Amino acid sequence: MLARRLAVAALLPLLLASCAGTDEPETVCDMVGPRTVAAELRDAGAELGGSLRPRGDESPGLSVCSYRGAGAGVRVTRDTAPQAPLRYFHRIVEQFEFHAGDPQREPHLVFGVGDDRHAYGGAGAYWVPRYGQLISLRDERLVVVTLSARGASGRVRRRAAERLALRVFGGGRPAKRGDRRAGAVDPGMTVVTPRDGAELREDEVLVQGTVTPSDATVRVAGRPARTKNGVFDARVRVARGKNRIEVAAEADGREIGRELLTIKRVAPAEEAAARIAREYDGRVPDVRGERLDIVRSAFRRIGLRFTEVKLGGGRIEPKGWAACGTRPLDGERVQRGKPVILFTAKLRLDRASLTDCRGKF
Repeated sequence: MLARRLAVAALLPLLLASCAGTDEPETVCDMVGPRTVAAELRDAGAELGGSLRPRGDESPGLSVCSYRGAGAGVRVTRDTAPQAPLRYFHRIVEQFEFHAGDPQREPHLVFGVGDDRHAYGGAGAYWVPRYGQLISLRDERLVVVTLSARGASGRVRRRAAERLALRVFGGGRPAKRGDRRAGAVDPGMTVVTPRDGAELREDEVLVQGTVTPSDATVRVAGRPARTKNGVFDARVRVARGKNRIEVAAEADGREIGRELLTIKRVAPAEEAAARIAREYDGRVPDVRGERLDIVRSAFRRIGLRFTEVKLGGGRIEPKGWAACGTRPLDGERVQRGKPVILFTAKLRLDRASLTDCRGKF
């Protein structure tokens, strides 16, 4: 068992290199050095007892750098995965949902850092005072700066976080800042999830999105959706096969948005696993994009040994993760005595890619 793990560990860098390509962007630690962070903190009035020590953590689509020193701690994350806009949406919605009315925990709009006219709620960035955290979205990249420093007050601490975020967006140099006030946002509606054409195996789908103005009325499949702070959601039951779901929004007596989604409900998990096992012919099955719990069940039915390689962060939840690909590749003969390497990543209904899989598999 130990020998097998060592062999997989030795092969993993080569496998990932062949899958992910060589055009990975620069890391946060490379873009923003500890001296730059220290200078921003001192400008904010922080009392630093020495130099900051950076520590990076890299995974596909996510770069994290933590800077630690006496009396200060800064964490900067840059998310470039296709799901970054959705994660921005969920983080802001969660803060509004649970902390509305609390000035320390409720998000405060910040203008000029993110994409103010294209992000949720009319602002491309939000500041949460209680946590010293700036959450910002620009060019579909999510940058989160969390900052604590002895001696730095709330307002100047926020400005330091804004400047650090702009440096990340600028690839190390400060990106151009936009207007510091809100621009007029046109009325409209955006469905965030699911994407049109999504497939699922459950009998219910969650429809979520944003609407402007925040008091607009939204109907999903003919029924009123729950709307709060410009965010709407509704659960809709779906039958086997293709389902059409209409989402419409209205404000001041006129329609401001309408989308027609096609959602396909496919075979239940057990049926899908049985089909994969039934069609097995001694070659690695094509399981790309298939739910992880189904792939696991099918491989066990066949009797295939496999070792999972996780792409991206988070705890694996089999029904919420999917297969990205295998080594050997699908269609190739299974090598006697050797396990199949199974790459896996989070499953998504919001993007055409369906998963967090990056690169070619």
